[in-house]
Amino acid sequence: MSAAVPSTAWADAFEDAHKQATSSHTVLLQGYAVHLSGDLGPLEVEVGRVRALVTPRHEEPCQAAIHVTALSEAEEHTVTGALAAGRHRNAVLGGQLPAALLQPEATGEVALGPAPEQISFTCACHQAPCQHTAALGHALAQHLRAQPAAWFILRGLPPSRLAAQLSRSAYSPTSASAPAPASTAPVKDTPAAPARAYLNAHHVFQAQPAPVPSTAPATGSEPVQPLLHDHRLAPPPQGTDLEQLRHLAAEAARQAAALLADGTALESDPVTDAVRRTTALAPGRRTDDTAYRLGLEPAVLRRLLSAYGHGGTPAVHTALHPQPAPPGALGAAVKAITPLRPSSRTPLATHGNQITDTALGIAVRYGPDARWYPFGASEQDWECLAPPADNPATAYRAALAARRSRARASWA
Repeated sequence: MSAAVPSTAWADAFEDAHKQATSSHTVLLQGYAVHLSGDLGPLEVEVGRVRALVTPRHEEPCQAAIHVTALSEAEEHTVTGALAAGRHRNAVLGGQLPAALLQPEATGEVALGPAPEQISFTCACHQAPCQHTAALGHALAQHLRAQPAAWFILRGLPPSRLAAQLSRSAYSPTSASAPAPASTAPVKDTPAAPARAYLNAHHVFQAQPAPVPSTAPATGSEPVQPLLHDHRLAPPPQGTDLEQLRHLAAEAARQAAALLADGTALESDPVTDAVRRTTALAPGRRTDDTAYRLGLEPAVLRRLLSAYGHGGTPAVHTALHPQPAPPGALGAAVKAITPLRPSSRTPLATHGNQITDTALGIAVRYGPDARWYPFGASEQDWECLAPPADNPATAYRAALAARRSRARASWA
């Protein structure tokens, strides 16, 4: 059973649980670098376990596995009973897994969603959690974005069996409002009994939700200053210095304000987030050790920092993650770029979101913000050369100018 409109809530919940279970930011970043390099075999998803062969560069292959606690027979009975009696029954039968099922009240008070205590790791390197299991976790999160039903398989409730059980059920959500017949017989304490006891009230609340409270604007003539900006505070004796703490506090406040103001999503890519934080460091503190702690080669980190300087977070995403361009966008861009080429003997190459002029070693990429980013070949990789442009022809001119400028500098 595949969701018609996959919900990313399942993948987001797994990512949070995976991070807490791994409990090492360094290991997570190292695993993310392995994941980005494509050094994972196909995922094998089964009840209670997902595994894959991980082959990091210059290392022996390792068989890594993530283990997930499967539902007990009683928990499975409770979940299916709650879904059969709940408002999401038809959605599940239709191949969807609503994000609301992450809430225990929708599944009979059985926590169906990911939790850190339900996740454990094994790896052939005997050091799990390690970069191999972290890479597998990132790959599983990506898989869950397209196939959230895979989480049901891991929990021991394959969607095909769940759909069959719900199809056999004659219960419909509309019957939830009908009063139960009076009975003097004692109520048997079955696993599904608590779910059925509160489902009616839960559905009433869902039908008549309370409005979200509004917050009053801050009053007073003086701007509010974070505690960390109090100059009387002494820097901590070890660990992160006061200036970095101030930056982290200001960054958290900025993201929280954007989220509350217009729902701007928080940055979920650990590498992009790390690059943004590294730019706050003084240039002299951006050492090779910083790159290694992020699980990146120093040259890669330098290219990502350069991309961030040209276009911020979207530029880093464009450098890291190829995303498909809208239908017809590449064809129209090729037509706009072709007249600008100094030589057209070699045809332009298109792949994914990139148009490449192989004769000159430059390219333009379509970014997540619907802008075009100029890139140039550098050390067998691509580097963002200039700020993005709304027009692909403008981006191509910028890439061409940057390449010529660098060539003149090398000749001087």
